[in-house]
Amino acid sequence: MPGLWDAIGIRLRSRIGEGATGRQDPGTGPGWVAYMDESGRDDSSEYYVLACVVGRAATMDRLAGEIRGLKRGLVPESDPGAWELHGKEIWHGPDRKRGRTPLWPRTKAKKIAILGATVGTVCDHDVTVFAVVVQKEYLRRTRSKSSRIVEYAATLLLERLERFLQAQGKKDTVRVVSDSVRAGDRREIEKAFAGLARGDNTLSYVKTGRISEIAYVDSLSSNNTQAADIMAYVIGRHMRGDEDLEPVFAQIGAKVSNGGERRGFLVLEAGTAGRPYNRGRRP
Repeated sequence: MPGLWDAIGIRLRSRIGEGATGRQDPGTGPGWVAYMDESGRDDSSEYYVLACVVGRAATMDRLAGEIRGLKRGLVPESDPGAWELHGKEIWHGPDRKRGRTPLWPRTKAKKIAILGATVGTVCDHDVTVFAVVVQKEYLRRTRSKSSRIVEYAATLLLERLERFLQAQGKKDTVRVVSDSVRAGDRREIEKAFAGLARGDNTLSYVKTGRISEIAYVDSLSSNNTQAADIMAYVIGRHMRGDEDLEPVFAQIGAKVSNGGERRGFLVLEAGTAGRPYNRGRRP
């Protein structure tokens, strides 16, 4: 994205290659890997976003190295493995309780530049993006418990990953790596996954067979999970009408899987009646 590097004030691109070794993410192995994270769970945001970036394992390994290099360029004096990129902290400042980032851009231009640099690094690779957005008012209208927002989003995102793998025409599987979410939310994700694997998830008619597992990691140890957090954060700001980040969101939009039933960007808003769709019926 032209001009963003000047806004940051340092030459990041010349430093990206420095992070190509010493990969920090969990071992990926063969097949596909999807890195998943959320945005809008705790704050007053109107929308909850669950997003993931999926690619072949070798591609995701390279991406992890480049995200590490990007971090080294942003804060040369700090070990890139000792802090993490986090969308909300980039925009609003470091969370004192988390204490995990020395990165604190003070101007809007620099904030946009850092988010754009991260998104651009992801989108320069052969990856596909999926995102499910749930308006919180949607759950209030359907009288669902607040924790179900995660089950809704996880169900719809995982079924899209399943369809995506099926469309590849091979028997490849995908390993999902998620940020280590709170215990209650993890139960909701596992409930969604188990129901899809059995074919009795009441929110979907899809039965999964290509998703091998969901692993939970501390995002500090996973550069790609940090990248997924940035993607989710930018999508959330797009949903709230943040025009300043539209050029950044446009990069994500170009990577979204949006073919037919495998559409990769789904929004559930208050105008949607009842559940996303009834099991046994196609959306």
